[in-house]
Amino acid sequence: MEPLHRLVDSSLLVADPLAGRYRLLYLVRQFLLDRLRESGGLDAAEDLLLTQCVLTAREIDEDWLGPEEPQANRRLHAELDNFRAARDVALACGRIDELVSITTSLSLVSIWRNIHELWMWAIELAESPEIDGHAREDEVLAAAAEAARLTGRFDLALNLAGRAVDASTSAGRDPNGAAYGASAAVAHFRGDYAVAAQRWSAAADLDSRLGAAYLASSALAIAYGGDRRRAARVLAEAGDRVAADAGGSQHAFLDYVQGELVAFRDPATALALYQRAEARAEAVGATFVLGVARVGAASCLAQVGDRASAAQAYRFLLRFWRDSGQPTQLWTTARNAASLLRAVGRREIADLLLSCAELDPAASLDGPRNGDDAASTGGGMAAFVSADDVIDRALRELGETVDEPEPGY
Repeated sequence: MEPLHRLVDSSLLVADPLAGRYRLLYLVRQFLLDRLRESGGLDAAEDLLLTQCVLTAREIDEDWLGPEEPQANRRLHAELDNFRAARDVALACGRIDELVSITTSLSLVSIWRNIHELWMWAIELAESPEIDGHAREDEVLAAAAEAARLTGRFDLALNLAGRAVDASTSAGRDPNGAAYGASAAVAHFRGDYAVAAQRWSAAADLDSRLGAAYLASSALAIAYGGDRRRAARVLAEAGDRVAADAGGSQHAFLDYVQGELVAFRDPATALALYQRAEARAEAVGATFVLGVARVGAASCLAQVGDRASAAQAYRFLLRFWRDSGQPTQLWTTARNAASLLRAVGRREIADLLLSCAELDPAASLDGPRNGDDAASTGGGMAAFVSADDVIDRALRELGETVDEPEPGY
């Protein structure tokens, strides 16, 4: 520790007392890299970096679904710069095995935390010819399929999911559960709830770690398809399957789905479930579950007459989903916000929101589309206005419906 302290005292290392970590200033790092090259030690240092990052990514992947999820979440965010550096080294040196390991290990955890950058790593790796025939090709393709459906590229997601299943079959293995999960999500977003439920159920059988979450998703699709009694039975099965020591994100997701199942008949009970899901998700950094639970809560707030709180929530959520790079969730939220705007007399912007959702192929079919006259009213104008401009206008008009100029949600 004494040499470490001397480096900090000499400003060669910068200490972050809150994170308990250290970093090198750019110029110091470049100087040391030059010295490593001169001494012939750079290859060994890069090997050490790759080895450590592969191990760290695997440990995060193992820990985030269990009781260590809060610590795994903090570790993931703390190590992102190191993972970026390791990826750069692996790409430059053709270290495909390390690149595959880091990318696949971080795939699932990044989905539950809205880390768009890591999704892009999976898609870029799947497009590389070096992955063809790799022993873990199916894992890479499945991760890329999930990434593609999250970013609204549904046809690409289905293509990647199909290739992942084929690669697993060629290797003599069961299909990767994430491949079925990605294709299920696409079916769900496109309104084919029977197919979505079947594929999520298959994913649950293939992936025991996320079996409860996949079953809960299946219950959600069944409910959206109209069979709420069967959905309740499947959700109960998911509750029985979730491990007692499972991480908070899984329990939060089951709370969210339960809220979705009762929201149509009991918004007050659903609101409590959504809020419990929010608290559980926030405690472990599961920002995806936090987001969808807040969407449900905002809808319930509007139903029980608290329009001011609903407007604040929608202002937060429209920014949240746009920043996360998930157009499907953005337009689902925008449709809900349009209902509120229409109720308070802001029909023009409500029409524009619905029309923009109609025009974006990444938008889901889970909402008032086609049958709502608001969509046809604003359709012509929406074709000539950018979606970002429409969202910005919606944010302003939502703000005008409440006393506070900025959301405190």
